[in-house]
Amino acid sequence: MKHKQLNIWLFAQLLALIFGLIGLLCGVLYSFGGLLIDTLVSLGWISSSETPGLSMGTILAFGALIGMPVLFATVGYVLGILLAFFFNLLPKTAFQATILLTFGMLVACQESSKPDTSEIQPKTIMALFSHPDDEAVTGVSSLLSKYAREGHTVYLAIATNGDLGVNEHAGIPAGDSLATKRAAEAACTCQALQIKPPVLLGLGDGTLAKDFTAAPLRQKLDSMLQLYQPDVLITWGPDGGYGHMDHRLVHNVAHELVQAKDYLSHTQLWFAGIPADRFAKMPELKSPGTKWMYGAWKPVRNELLDVRASIDSIDLERGIAAMRCHWSQFTAAEMDDNESWMRAMSPDTVFLRSLQP
Repeated sequence: MKHKQLNIWLFAQLLALIFGLIGLLCGVLYSFGGLLIDTLVSLGWISSSETPGLSMGTILAFGALIGMPVLFATVGYVLGILLAFFFNLLPKTAFQATILLTFGMLVACQESSKPDTSEIQPKTIMALFSHPDDEAVTGVSSLLSKYAREGHTVYLAIATNGDLGVNEHAGIPAGDSLATKRAAEAACTCQALQIKPPVLLGLGDGTLAKDFTAAPLRQKLDSMLQLYQPDVLITWGPDGGYGHMDHRLVHNVAHELVQAKDYLSHTQLWFAGIPADRFAKMPELKSPGTKWMYGAWKPVRNELLDVRASIDSIDLERGIAAMRCHWSQFTAAEMDDNESWMRAMSPDTVFLRSLQP
């Protein structure tokens, strides 16, 4: 069964025009969309690890206004010639069958190229800190919530039992009773973040440098990490936040083990940090204790914080709720200051520094 013959060149020009218009639309979206995003990054309204902001690349992107229409039109022209040729060559039913078969193959290829999410294995992610409550003020608690929501196995490990963290408002003396209370607060934290129960190493508060070489801490961490073998380990940076020696020691020993142990050869080690430019947004603090702590916090140069993990509002709210579990450590005013700090320093992005090989 024959059909009317197509004018090959007119048909090819028609498809070239249609594809060229589509290419122009894509070029407009690419170039002007990039300009908008780069401008927002440069103004500091959003943060992104994908672009440094306005640069020569922003200008060069406008080449897409020419490149994309030309590319799309060329594809359309060649496709038009091929379609018209086969339309004229084949009987009507054979041409229809060819089109349907080609379409079916394209759909099958598209489906086969989609990643099989059922084969994506969840990772084991562990945050390691010195005391119950450390995870909150670093912004890491919100990140743990995010990873748990994404289906990863997430743990919070704490080196000390916090038995010396006496505060007048709590009315709990130093010793076992305070350690028990702080363990319960750590469990409350993990429940608020919807992660696994806390891993408590139980070392005495302020004793991490014991035995001169910190051998007890090293033995505990070595045993724990060999058991869990996390894919990602998050801990204090060398600054220890505001310089606490227990914080610095946990960083030091974790760093030592990751660089020395073969069973941790797959582990990514990330250090928590607050970018220097965020301190320009330091909130007004009301409590003397938080004024001192955050006033002593050590900034990290922005370019060193190469891991920038975005978080959703639900993660920030869970992080704040988790911080409020630690009522033995913070008064109501201090908790309000901590919340202000968390919202100012890590509202939508948690900054970390990776251990470079």
